[in-house]
Amino acid sequence: MWTEELKLKEINLFLDLVKTSSVRELARQRNLQPGQVSKGIRSLEQKLGVTLVERSAQGIRLTPIGTDLVPYLENMQRLQESLAGALSTEKEAPTLTFASTSYFSTHFLPTVFSKFGGEKFKLRLVDLPPAQFVPVGLRGAFQVCVHSQDLDWPKTWTSIQVGELHWNLYARKDHPLLEKPTLREVTRYPFVFPIYWTQEGYRYGNDQCPLPISKRIRGVETTTATAACEIVSQTEQLGFLPELVMRQSVKRGEAVAVPISSWKPVTQPVYLTVKNDQLKQHTFERIQALCRAHLDQ
Repeated sequence: MWTEELKLKEINLFLDLVKTSSVRELARQRNLQPGQVSKGIRSLEQKLGVTLVERSAQGIRLTPIGTDLVPYLENMQRLQESLAGALSTEKEAPTLTFASTSYFSTHFLPTVFSKFGGEKFKLRLVDLPPAQFVPVGLRGAFQVCVHSQDLDWPKTWTSIQVGELHWNLYARKDHPLLEKPTLREVTRYPFVFPIYWTQEGYRYGNDQCPLPISKRIRGVETTTATAACEIVSQTEQLGFLPELVMRQSVKRGEAVAVPISSWKPVTQPVYLTVKNDQLKQHTFERIQALCRAHLDQ
């Protein structure tokens, strides 16, 4: 058919000429020679077998058939633009949302994400209190959860243990406690206290410390382990914190773990929980491996 011979660039050229009503002006706008514009219009006319424009010393004007064909050619132009847009727009990568508490999202998941190469996902990270993991997850807010509590997930979710957190007492590198690291000496220094907000107000969190809060001197209260890490590294306050949180501060020589002989080792399981129908098995296994590797460092 003759329509198969039509070139979209010639259709676009003609429609631009309709707007400018001047070969010279259109040539200027397109950085062409007037002869090139005229050649393109003649080529279109030959393929259609009709005269589209009448030329004179005063300029150009559409012929009746040219006027009638404008809406059809404009429709072809719109279809071309729609097709080009569809072909040029890559399918947006799906978003994989991780939920965790603040110390996992700050000291753990960024490293997991940095090694998550080859997976075509947009990654999203949200902080939530542990009590909100299940209810928020059931509303579809995330597909993956990293947590240290044994939560009651429904059967549509899979939860496995990927490692353990090791909790220790930490102090500044030159802390006086290091001279006599005994339980008696520990009680002489303030502790950074974990807190969280509820509708009834602030409540103390469980930092896993063998020494009850009631027997400790209260120092700075904070809702984040990251802040606790900085306070411990810069003041005489002590903190009972996960090794994961303090790892970099210890490597930099800013803080040290303080062994108390009468305390048993404190560990806590780390769970990886995923929504069954929203994560492929190979991706689930990849995340498991990354989590285990980082926890085992």
